[in-house]
Amino acid sequence: MEPNALRDVWFHGIIDIVKRDSVKRMDENEEKVAVSRQIDENLKRVYQEKVEEELPDRFKNLLEQLKQQSAAK
Repeated sequence: MEPNALRDVWFHGIIDIVKRDSVKRMDENEEKVAVSRQIDENLKRVYQEKVEEELPDRFKNLLEQLKQQSAAK
């Protein structure tokens, strides 16, 4: 094999390795982004569910007592 041909084979082999590593890193990054997006969506959903829940009676009673105390002052 000629020196130039050997160099070309080596060079293209290195290029293939770099491309594979780059694609692997992109895949890993896309996976991290997808997981992060799913976590965000779940947190928003849980928060929204809690916001929509009715206030428990004991807290309503406490708030009423506080209002009454404030009005008496």
